[in-house]
Amino acid sequence: MCPQGVDFNADGVNDLVVGTMEGVAFLVPGSTSGFKQPERVLDCEGRHILLGKFFNREASKWDETDRSPKGKKNPVDHCVAVVAVDWDADGDLDLLLGAKEGRFYLRKNKGKKGQPEFTAYNEPIPAGKSVLEVPGELTAPRLVDWNDDGRFDLVCGSHDGGVYLCENKGKKGKPAFGKPETLIPPGGQPRFMGSGSGNLPAEPLRPTSGCYVDAVDYDGDGDLDLLVGGRCTWKPEERQLTAAEQQRVKELLAEEKSAQAEMEKLDAKASRSEEERATWSQLYRKLEDLDKELCTYLPRPRSAEFVWLYRRR
Repeated sequence: MCPQGVDFNADGVNDLVVGTMEGVAFLVPGSTSGFKQPERVLDCEGRHILLGKFFNREASKWDETDRSPKGKKNPVDHCVAVVAVDWDADGDLDLLLGAKEGRFYLRKNKGKKGQPEFTAYNEPIPAGKSVLEVPGELTAPRLVDWNDDGRFDLVCGSHDGGVYLCENKGKKGKPAFGKPETLIPPGGQPRFMGSGSGNLPAEPLRPTSGCYVDAVDYDGDGDLDLLVGGRCTWKPEERQLTAAEQQRVKELLAEEKSAQAEMEKLDAKASRSEEERATWSQLYRKLEDLDKELCTYLPRPRSAEFVWLYRRR
């Protein structure tokens, strides 16, 4: 999720470092002819770099493990973001792991430039007397020098629609973060359609969930602006329908009800045949098409992804 372009193996070509919903850190090596196949990043003991919760490919199920420092017990967090950064200013890249739950962990590199050996445990990142934690569940962090003081800061998006700044108040080789500051407040709307949709705006006004952010000098004025990709839910105002439109709505609602009933029957089965799975997929697509047409007549809640620009003042 939200890959980072960086020369991970010090060969002069940018690679991609990325966290995924699987919960494991991935590297996509770059080359002069393009990107190679993704590979899981390993620690100094030859194990996958992850937090606590991950999808076990061998067992085909969600699983848990412990990568806590000796004598400590970290929460069972789920890694969704990976950032390569020279955290301790020793000339090689360390890994900052971001958890869906909002917390951050460090894997220090004991190797050398281009030949990493990452520690086998997750070191929680402190923030004052607590640990560094982004509200509203983390989507992805970005390393930027937000205040132009020569130190890298963290700008983070959240699932609840907010964007936060974690300012680095430490010094070179010893980052120290304070509590997250709000750059964009949470969306204040339900994350999914159908729950509490009565207070929705009549048009998409701002991102309200799943915010992924990049900091960039968009307008060339010398400071960093925010590009924020996220989902918005809104509900158009009701309009007067013609007799023909009213008839069409009745037909669409009847088709929708019938398709939903068929899907519920399939959902109730403990297991489904290949033909039944194909039927379920067809019904799902049909319901999407029906809803799309119904939205042209009825003030139903709608949801879509957009990219918004927030200029810095």
